[in-house]
Amino acid sequence: MKTIKITLAAILILALTASAQETHRLTLDEAINTALANNPLVKAKMANVKAAESKIEQARSYEVPTVNLMSQYFYANNLPGMFLQGPNQIPVMSSNGPVSGEYVITRPMAPFADENRDVFTTDINLVYPLYTGGKISKANENAGILKEAATSDLDEQKDQLVLNVTTAFDNVLLLEQVIDVNKQALVQFEKHLELAKQAYANGVRSEFDVLTFESKVDEFKAKLVDLEGKLDLAESGLKSLLALPISEKIECTGELQLPDSTTLADSVGAYSYAVAHNYQLKTLRLKKQMLENLKTITAAGMKPTIFLFGNYHVYHGMDFPPYDNAWRNGLAAGIRLSMPIFNGNLTKGKLEEVNASESMVDDYTEGMTLKLKFDIKNVLITIQNLRAKLSAEEVHLGVAKKAHEIAKVSYENGIITPVELNDAEVQVAAIQTSILNYQKDILLAYAELDYLESK
Repeated sequence: MKTIKITLAAILILALTASAQETHRLTLDEAINTALANNPLVKAKMANVKAAESKIEQARSYEVPTVNLMSQYFYANNLPGMFLQGPNQIPVMSSNGPVSGEYVITRPMAPFADENRDVFTTDINLVYPLYTGGKISKANENAGILKEAATSDLDEQKDQLVLNVTTAFDNVLLLEQVIDVNKQALVQFEKHLELAKQAYANGVRSEFDVLTFESKVDEFKAKLVDLEGKLDLAESGLKSLLALPISEKIECTGELQLPDSTTLADSVGAYSYAVAHNYQLKTLRLKKQMLENLKTITAAGMKPTIFLFGNYHVYHGMDFPPYDNAWRNGLAAGIRLSMPIFNGNLTKGKLEEVNASESMVDDYTEGMTLKLKFDIKNVLITIQNLRAKLSAEEVHLGVAKKAHEIAKVSYENGIITPVELNDAEVQVAAIQTSILNYQKDILLAYAELDYLESK
């Protein structure tokens, strides 16, 4: 029985280990979609959009009548009652004035706080604004603009995430291909090392040749360890962007494929498109609209407010005895005007503050527009230069491969030293690595251009 339990536990551990080590294969599009679905910053921006939508509902509530019910019951022991006062003599009046010696004796009732009573009141009030100087309409417009700004902010966050994921993904692909290039070079050096050992054993080559190749093999093995460490770090960065567990294994599939160079936009067209669609500029334009509406709202602080009101009430126990046991109800309706006269220049100061904010937004917009134009020009020139260098490097690779073939034949015939053969092989690997770096840099430049244009 104990053996069966141990066996089952071992099977469970192996199953869990196999599941934990399952590799998650991703294309660039899949990586981007995973990041957009999981990234907490994107989720936070989405929550901000929902909050802005709730602001729209709040603003609309001021356009409709408000109705409230207020009801109360209480018991009091000091409500007014009616009590007799002392007798009063009131003179009898005639057309000629008081009649001498003629008086009427009266005992009037007077209120006095000495009654215990249950009191109940209920009021239903309705208020409907007719005119508020533009406060409500502009507040509604600003609520809609606020949602647009939140949506633009969300789109910008998504664009930034796409750029970051693309950068991280391409870095992983680059490092994987650079590792392949160095592994191929290592295989060549190991072959040369074996041949050198055989030649040394046969007395054809010196021990120096063996040591030279051994040194180069060790050098490339150390380089591979360094590259694999960088690859692990790049994958960890990508997993962070995708909100995946660091322990999860991923495999990036695809190649560094460059877009057609003929599709590169001219600087004027790219700049015009970016100015029209860039999310940051769009947000500034929306903020300018909000400030314009805020000026109207602020100025309304010194304008009249007109609204309708209505009331229906029911009460009991509010009258003087003997009427305090009666249930009474009634209606009231009317129109009310509120007109501010002087508020110590508060409205004037607020308007000056809004105007200053508007000027600041204009300055930011101008500065960002100029920076955007420079950044786009810079990216386009970078792409052009990188493509030229890539083209030249591809030519150099052909030359280096030919030189390597000649070097192998020359070494086999004893014409050159192993150092010269190593140099030829290292040159091929270096140019291949350089080409991969240029390809990655070009792809990232295109991604940067898309980000600037908010595509």
